[in-house]
Amino acid sequence: MTADASHQAPGASRLVYSLYANPVPLSPLKILVVRSVCWGPWSVEFTILGASHAMTLSHMDGDGDEGGERCITELLSCLAPTGALQTLAERVVCPVLTNGEPEDQWPICVEASGLRIRVQTAHGPLTSETSIVRSHSETDQMAYAYPNQDCDDMSWTQLAWRLSDSTLHLETLHTYPQEGLAVFTTTDVSHLDESSWEL
Repeated sequence: MTADASHQAPGASRLVYSLYANPVPLSPLKILVVRSVCWGPWSVEFTILGASHAMTLSHMDGDGDEGGERCITELLSCLAPTGALQTLAERVVCPVLTNGEPEDQWPICVEASGLRIRVQTAHGPLTSETSIVRSHSETDQMAYAYPNQDCDDMSWTQLAWRLSDSTLHLETLHTYPQEGLAVFTTTDVSHLDESSWEL
């Protein structure tokens, strides 16, 4: 999918990866493409937000006083979300370094809402071969492209995922041709115990 109007993508250095233990209001972030899938009892929503993305996992825990919704939201964005949010993890994806050398970033590892979440972020030079979707089924991916005001090349946001009974795997790519950069995230979600599958 492509956008008709030119878009001034925010710089990659402003990207922040965040994990929240509750839903995040996404409407202020310009929703472009949404895809929803089921992963056992969990509802998973993938959203492209221009040069950003979100993944929201939600699970209703039954009825009555003990019931309630569990939710985890992954957000990669240059804009901070609004509302009272419980932050589980946060990282600047492309830190500006004084020596100009890339920084090794350790994986983010979080356990919350009965899930184990492991995230790796990375960035590197953008080339003609940069892509994540070639090894994924066409039904398990989505992409959005838009022109830039100060660059002839299109910017792309790509999401691709794989689901199994016990794991959810998400890869994302965000390109910044005006900076010659590509930003990648890889997220692996698994269940801490089998009770997470109970409806």
